[in-house]
Amino acid sequence: MTKKELSSLIDLSNKEKALKENLKEIQSQKEILESSMVQEMIETNKKEHRIGMFLIRLKEKEKFSLPDSKSPLKGKFMELLKDLDLLEVCSNLYAPKVKKLLQDKRLDESIKNQILPYTITETVHDLDIEIVPEV
Repeated sequence: MTKKELSSLIDLSNKEKALKENLKEIQSQKEILESSMVQEMIETNKKEHRIGMFLIRLKEKEKFSLPDSKSPLKGKFMELLKDLDLLEVCSNLYAPKVKKLLQDKRLDESIKNQILPYTITETVHDLDIEIVPEV
């Protein structure tokens, strides 16, 4: 390796580091702005907002989770599923399987009501921005 190659490598490494720092700052600013826009759309009860040629849509989805592995609730929940003969159906507490079970219309309502206290469902919002032709 020549001095020139080493110098180029160091120069590129420094540029890469600076770009990574800039990217972190940009992502942070973007998150703050998106959060502010989401909050405003929720408060004004808007699902869409058009500004010029941009259409901003508020997307809403549910985030489903189960007790943390260290939580005392996990053991109790596993025991409940075992007693209800549903542990295998839920693949030993695999969240998507439990969510699918809870959404199944064939599941008895009383069983569903026993399982729900062990689950955590929160609504997560996100923005979708697209370019649309101006009318």
